[in-house]
Amino acid sequence: MSSYYLRFVGADTLPKSLSKREVEECFGLSIEDIQELRPPRFRGTARLGAAVQLVMLRATGRHPDAFSGLPSVLLRYLTSALGMHATDIASVTSLYKDKDTRYEHQLWARERVGFAVVDDDTTKPLLADALAELSASAVSVDDLIQQSEHWLFD
Repeated sequence: MSSYYLRFVGADTLPKSLSKREVEECFGLSIEDIQELRPPRFRGTARLGAAVQLVMLRATGRHPDAFSGLPSVLLRYLTSALGMHATDIASVTSLYKDKDTRYEHQLWARERVGFAVVDDDTTKPLLADALAELSASAVSVDDLIQQSEHWLFD
């Protein structure tokens, strides 16, 4: 996969100046995603909460609770794609007053993206081998971390 499409993997903050093109290419919702985000599965602002979980997990490999905020262009894109208005919510954090709702959205997003929980028995040996191989070409610890995040993402 091109490094252009992997540039947000592992990120815990997003640039406030994302372009519309970046949003559409890296954080876009498919027609199938939008249909999955419709009632009866998700209603009201829960649709936006689930959409945020989905696109952030796809682009970064992380859930958005690790983020300080969403760029306004991303929020506008998501609300528009869902037929909502950006003013329908006060903030992204206001979507999750209930921890159970956030957990349900995160679980749904992981299943939708196809991510699995890391199983120590099967993944640990693979990870050890990958780290040994990646460390041979890494130029710094930061580079090794980034390469490892990409390996896990793939």
